[in-house]
Amino acid sequence: DNSITNVWNAEILRRGTTLQALNRVGNDTNIEIREGKNVTVYEETENNDNLYYSIVPIGKANNNTNLYGSRVLYSDYQYNRNQVLPKVLIKEYPVMLIVQSETGERDPQTYYYTSKDKALAKLEELAQIDVEETSIIKREFRVMYNSNINNNLQLGDTCKLIMESQFIDTKVRVMEREYDHLEQKITSLEVSEVI
Repeated sequence: DNSITNVWNAEILRRGTTLQALNRVGNDTNIEIREGKNVTVYEETENNDNLYYSIVPIGKANNNTNLYGSRVLYSDYQYNRNQVLPKVLIKEYPVMLIVQSETGERDPQTYYYTSKDKALAKLEELAQIDVEETSIIKREFRVMYNSNINNNLQLGDTCKLIMESQFIDTKVRVMEREYDHLEQKITSLEVSEVI
């Protein structure tokens, strides 16, 4: 829980003996992964791990009690019975309801309200923004190559995946690589759709 990646939302970059903690690893490249050009194997999966169709927002009151907002649903969410059942995310937001006189310092990152209705409205507004992001099924792709173009791609890099037969033309991010030490080249990449 107290790791660099959890506390600061950092990504770890390892290059040889160098270790760096960065906001985001990788670069935005113009490299294309294209069907009929350099793809030999293509697989697609859907990642439901972080899929939520609704959020219950929680704030605080300055008398040490929780302030619960109404469940916020993503209106366009669709799923079928074969998928993992949609989950509900209970998330705390920096909204404070002042129910008694307060003399302490205020956090500039927190929203303060003396009206319960206004505090609840702000909670639900923040949750609405989040629920639209967390209701998207993340698509992941595994791609193998017949050329060395992928040797230019490092972990975290963003590139373009074009699979005309699958109607896919999207930006993807390199999440994993397989390296063949005998041939001294990368043989496959696992990429994830950039939302």
